[in-house]
Amino acid sequence: MFKSCYSCKKILLFKKKKFEDKFYCEKCLVLAIQQKQAEEDRLKLEKEKKTIERNKLADKNLKEELRIEAEKQKKTKKKKLKKPDKPIIVRPKVKPLPKIYFTENEINENELLLYVEIDVKRVYVLEWLNSKKRVVLNKKREIRRTHAGGFSAEKFQKFVDAKKKKTFEWVLDLLERPGVLRERYDKTKVVSNDEELRSGVEGFLSRRCQ
Repeated sequence: MFKSCYSCKKILLFKKKKFEDKFYCEKCLVLAIQQKQAEEDRLKLEKEKKTIERNKLADKNLKEELRIEAEKQKKTKKKKLKKPDKPIIVRPKVKPLPKIYFTENEINENELLLYVEIDVKRVYVLEWLNSKKRVVLNKKREIRRTHAGGFSAEKFQKFVDAKKKKTFEWVLDLLERPGVLRERYDKTKVVSNDEELRSGVEGFLSRRCQ
């Protein structure tokens, strides 16, 4: 069966060429290939133009975003400049006053002095022998929630109250240890924020050391 050229319709006897499932004569085949190439070049050029346009639009949007951000930063800087700086207050360092256990005259006029400072957590004992100070006892104990193993507030307060009740016994036990107290003192002084505890220790020292 004879074939005809797809383009010029010329009957093809022996010299026929197939291109993209169509038969062409030699002359029309060249034109078909050229047209195909031209179409591909056109599509490629349109694609490149669209890409360039998209890039230009993206650059334009980016420049606009940068401009808006720069304006925001300028406004923020202006607001910061408008706010008055807070004055820097320089407070002079105040040295704590030295703790006075006994007056200078008391230390010079007495051979033996005893100072006892006590609270629920600490017993601190000093003595002066011929005007020379010596730390006799510095004992602390901890009363914290960690010891209570996760106590609630109410249970912990009961725990502290129980410790307070036994504080006097704890203090006397420390003071009566060998080597803590001497037989006699010219003057004793007891300091405590608990008036009952202070009075009890003073009574003990008056019977024990005077």
